[in-house]
Amino acid sequence: MSPDGLVLSAFPAVIVSPPVRSSHVPSIPSNAVLVIRPSGIFVDQLAGDPYDRALQELFGEEKPQTRVQDVMDGLDYAKEDSRIKAVVLDLSAIPRGGLSKLQRIARMSCEYSDATIVAGGPIVQALKQRLFEEVPEIDIAAKGEGESIFGQILAGNPPSQIRGVFYRTSGEVLENEDAEEIADIDSIPFPAYDLIDLDRYERHLSYTYNHRRQGILLTSRGCVYDCSFCFNHWKQTRFRSAENVFREMEELYSKYNIRDFYIIDDIFNVSLKRALSLFDKIVSAGLRVRIYFANGLRADTVTEEFVDKAVEAGAIWFTFAVESANEKIQNLIRQRLKLDKAKQIIAYTQQHNVVVNMCTMFGFPTETKQEAQETLDWVGTLPKPSLLPYHFCLRFFPGCDINEQALEAGFDPERLDFTNRVSYNDLPVGTPTLPKSEMLRIIVDYHERFGLHNRRALHSAVGTLRSVGYSETEIVHMYSVLKRKMLENVDELLRSVRQ
Repeated sequence: MSPDGLVLSAFPAVIVSPPVRSSHVPSIPSNAVLVIRPSGIFVDQLAGDPYDRALQELFGEEKPQTRVQDVMDGLDYAKEDSRIKAVVLDLSAIPRGGLSKLQRIARMSCEYSDATIVAGGPIVQALKQRLFEEVPEIDIAAKGEGESIFGQILAGNPPSQIRGVFYRTSGEVLENEDAEEIADIDSIPFPAYDLIDLDRYERHLSYTYNHRRQGILLTSRGCVYDCSFCFNHWKQTRFRSAENVFREMEELYSKYNIRDFYIIDDIFNVSLKRALSLFDKIVSAGLRVRIYFANGLRADTVTEEFVDKAVEAGAIWFTFAVESANEKIQNLIRQRLKLDKAKQIIAYTQQHNVVVNMCTMFGFPTETKQEAQETLDWVGTLPKPSLLPYHFCLRFFPGCDINEQALEAGFDPERLDFTNRVSYNDLPVGTPTLPKSEMLRIIVDYHERFGLHNRRALHSAVGTLRSVGYSETEIVHMYSVLKRKMLENVDELLRSVRQ
């Protein structure tokens, strides 16, 4: 990722840093596809002073920004490089609020080149044909997995013969039948880390707010659950084998000196047998690694054996998805978490010398102040609060069933649409049953009881981070973004809270 939130990729390469901004020179194959993957919002000029922008992009807490000119520079580079055959505009990290600038990007892309413009990511399934109305320069949009689609485009196959796409022809947008999902995802090659400037990525904060050579592991595709607030367009859940995941870890460990592995599956612990097998392989091989469950584990299906073996294998970071401690809301969002079981396993994990986070939310359709309060009180019954303040106001993104639930509950459509344009960390706007003023009180209450304004919780969090190997610099960087305030050292952080 560039300093401005822009990622350039060249297939079959996975990620290529912009050549003018790094001493690392990647090897680009012939007949490559340049993937331009902007993140955050499109802007003409970056907002804020240089240091604030650096903090925001480094830590990822504020919405990242991508300058329109940076995309143009990437297109200029592609135009002059004979090895690049096509350009793909990947919209997976762009919120809908960026569509106006995206229209400009696509229009300028057509002026620079006659290359086919291909869009991908969840936004395609969410907006479908409407995406072509919003961005008329798009030629093809991939509905699902892109591996086969890109290959067929490069082979010169006409869009009408490519399954799994929308495409524009003769002034209309047509939709082909869905492509078959890749049944054996073990067959997908490992990412081409030799084309990545790992030193450069180490300078940026990771998924878990530290500076490490990063091994990013996606070990499955899809989710077996049906939570209404989540976007899940997969037809089936598919898992890489424990052996396949281990071989990737082993390669990154021995070849690229990577010791920190971040697992970003929707829910890694769906298959306990597979997880335990992977942990056993890591221990048997003697790999001295640190494992981070950066995304939410489903707490009521985690076992004590899972926790013990994960820790033995090197796990130092656990994140549990709880969302709400109110039974009515649990049923509404179709998560149906067994809260007693979740509490037991979270408390058990907190007995280990590891980071334990809990993701909770408020602002659900029909949720009242009392029901939102139940979640805060439930968190208060645990031995420790979440190390990071993961208490978010719900956002309503296109393609999620919770939008219909919200409309049925009397939400204003325009306000509903507005929430998907902003960050989880932006201030809430209120719901028909939970006014904005009450939402703000919930945020204040959470931080005074468990979060950034609770001295005991903050001291405990810093102690845990130190014990699992976080440096003073990493802790300062983490809390600088969480507090949205430039901190000089940890002592300043600890003195900032009086409670």
